[in-house]
Amino acid sequence: FYEPYQGAIQGPEEFIEGMGLGVKALVGGAVGGLAGAASRITGAMAKGVAAITMDEEYQQKRREALNKQPSGLREGVTRGGKGLVSGFVSGITGIVTKPIKGAQKEGAAGFFKGVGKGLVGAVARPTGGIIDMASSTFQGIKRAADSSDEVESLRPPRFIHEDGVIRPYRMREGSGSYMLQTIEIGRSEEH
Repeated sequence: FYEPYQGAIQGPEEFIEGMGLGVKALVGGAVGGLAGAASRITGAMAKGVAAITMDEEYQQKRREALNKQPSGLREGVTRGGKGLVSGFVSGITGIVTKPIKGAQKEGAAGFFKGVGKGLVGAVARPTGGIIDMASSTFQGIKRAADSSDEVESLRPPRFIHEDGVIRPYRMREGSGSYMLQTIEIGRSEEH
């Protein structure tokens, strides 16, 4: 709301620019908020699915991978894709490795525990990977929507004469008024 108002005071071009910034902020806030909520929901679901695997090492690797926030949409999708592939690969390899590790630790009973963990992981890890991909993508969307570029004025603000009549823009008047305002602000900060 603030940007169009400021633009209207400065001139018609600035009003249009202010309207654009206002709409961008509104849409960006709404999209970013929805994507952030979806990211938190899918992240909690993936955490639950990871817990089903009963594999502390897998859960730790997953936490480390998700600790860093993606900088934008592209990085979010990339991380999500890596999580998806990792989930499928670890799910499939777990069918073989879990029974072997179990047998090495606990013998025949460990072997059968490993078979159970391997089969559960074969379903849970790819499922977690899919959900992690969605979560990372939503995080990337949120970051992309939240990022705002700094906007610089193309010219000094319009000078409004004492009579309040808006006259055609003159660079010389705008520059002079801006310099005087800057000096006045500097004086008020000193006292």
